[in-house]
Amino acid sequence: MSMTFDYFKKCVILFIVMVTVLFGAYFAPNRAFAAVTEPTNVLDDLGKDMNFNADVYPEVQDDNSIHLIQIAEGANKQLFVYIYQPSGSDSGIYARSINISRSSDPAKGIHNYKLQFINSSGVFYKYLVKDFTVAYTAKRYYNIISIFRSPVSSDIQPDNGTTITEISYKIGRQYVVNTEGSKRHYEVIDFEVIVVTDMFVGFCRYWNGFNLYYSACDSHFVAFNTDKPIDKLLEADVYYESQSYFWSVVPFMDKYEEYGEIESGETFLKANDSTIEYTGNGLFAPTFSWNRIETVDEFISENDFDNVVYTGTVININGTGYHLSDEEKQELRQYQWVLRFKETDIYMNSQPMNGTSYGESTLVGNVTILRLMFETGGRVYNLPAVSNKMTGSGEPVGAMSFGGADLTDYGKDLLRLIALILGIVLILIIVLTIGSAIGRLISFVQGFSQTRALKHIARNQEGSASDKKRGKKK
Repeated sequence: MSMTFDYFKKCVILFIVMVTVLFGAYFAPNRAFAAVTEPTNVLDDLGKDMNFNADVYPEVQDDNSIHLIQIAEGANKQLFVYIYQPSGSDSGIYARSINISRSSDPAKGIHNYKLQFINSSGVFYKYLVKDFTVAYTAKRYYNIISIFRSPVSSDIQPDNGTTITEISYKIGRQYVVNTEGSKRHYEVIDFEVIVVTDMFVGFCRYWNGFNLYYSACDSHFVAFNTDKPIDKLLEADVYYESQSYFWSVVPFMDKYEEYGEIESGETFLKANDSTIEYTGNGLFAPTFSWNRIETVDEFISENDFDNVVYTGTVININGTGYHLSDEEKQELRQYQWVLRFKETDIYMNSQPMNGTSYGESTLVGNVTILRLMFETGGRVYNLPAVSNKMTGSGEPVGAMSFGGADLTDYGKDLLRLIALILGIVLILIIVLTIGSAIGRLISFVQGFSQTRALKHIARNQEGSASDKKRGKKK
């Protein structure tokens, strides 16, 4: 009898454990659920919430937006996200990445994670957050800042040479998980974010001076505006991806190109960081300087200059410099702030004897801003940022200039005075020359007239003499 009772207790305990595992994953609207065992269907997971109603998520053609429905902790310490995509499965739209932080402060420790598509049903999509491990502490935070999707042909791209590679959607939702024994309590809180409304990604290429080969430093930046006023920008976090690139050209053969693995990077920028000064290792290399956080006006000023080798009263002699075109200045002046987040090297070499050339550089793209700390109206804000991922045109902004001479204002005035004096002298010479010519002409005319008169007198005298001789003969 005792053994039968013990067996019965074990069965009851086992049944309770199974019920807990199977049904402990229920979730209320906007609450996370746990212990999802993959592979499970997206609708099966969402259906564990008795309040879930699929009818409130209609299919809407041409609506390419994406919306977070829910998150779930997996049984193997994974994190899943469930997304409503109104355009449905025929649109070809997929979520690509997600910005998450795990701190009680949503602005701390923000990272961008890739999303892996698991399955879908109609407008409902399930994704795995890659390279994310759930930490089973008593209290866990999941701050979902934004979700990114791939662009489609109907999306409008900028006309400035840059490309939006992923389109972001604001979420601003904190999931708090409290664990007490075998029970989990879920809480959802909305938090404030700052939205980047406009972006421009590019780089300036700074020449390293004369070497046996061409080399330069590429200084990568992102210019942007936001939906909130910023009096002073204090800090920023930037995410980017980089990839090594090698190419070579050999006569009578196709161009060879080799790309390295794509690597993710993040840069933490502060306004009070020391100014960066860069001088190449070649002969006559100019010095460039910049700050990590700048206004657009500061950026333009730093990249539109000549290095003055000699300054005199009359003339200035310029060395190498850097200049932005009018079109580039016009484009940049549409933005307020610039973050200079990364420097990479480029070199190129050629061999004229055999006609070969080769080069190596680092490509930087998929840039997005993760966080901004700023001051407005005397108050400091530290907010997660929502911005698209963007890649630049691949061509540098601005170009090197290689010296020349410029007159100073005094030199220009002196040149004008000299020109005036020379002009007066030239006019005097012309007047004197014309006067002299006129005088010679008058003298010639007078001389000619006198000569004719003398000849006429002479002829008259000869005639009179002849008449006298004839009279004597008679």
